[in-house]
Amino acid sequence: MSAYMIFSNEKREEIKKANPDAGFGETQKLIAAEWSKLDDNDKKPYNDEAAKEKERYEREMKLYKSNLSEDDEDTSKKSSKKKKDPNAPKRAISSYMFFMKEERAGIKAANPDVSFAELSKLIGARFKSLSEEGRKKYDSMANEDKERYKVEMEKYNLSKKKEAASAAASDSSSDDSD
Repeated sequence: MSAYMIFSNEKREEIKKANPDAGFGETQKLIAAEWSKLDDNDKKPYNDEAAKEKERYEREMKLYKSNLSEDDEDTSKKSSKKKKDPNAPKRAISSYMFFMKEERAGIKAANPDVSFAELSKLIGARFKSLSEEGRKKYDSMANEDKERYKVEMEKYNLSKKKEAASAAASDSSSDDSD
């Protein structure tokens, strides 16, 4: 905490009592004006207190960091997002994505100067304007892909269970040999 912050915390109530109608910003301006009136001699106790606070903080951080395990340090530096298994099946594609794959080149050729965002808007508008009959083709493609994904996920989950079971069996057999 800085010397100014210590001064500010100490003087805030006093200044608020003297200026009860002052809002937060106005109070801060009054505190800043009081701080600027102080000479170096008057600021010395606040600077000393700030130095003590800094030492305390560094001591506590050193203790805290020494108590962290390596795993804790690694996770604190990385995001907590779970990594995707490269062997997992690809997700099912929506009817819109099938439509976009099929129509994108034609729409881009008809509108060569549009940006990526504008092209996406054009494709989205065209997809929304499809009739029920026109959309059936893409919906059926999406449903087939959902089924593919479902079957592949069942196989994948089964293989994961087998891997876990064999890992558990090898762990217990290695424990028995000790």
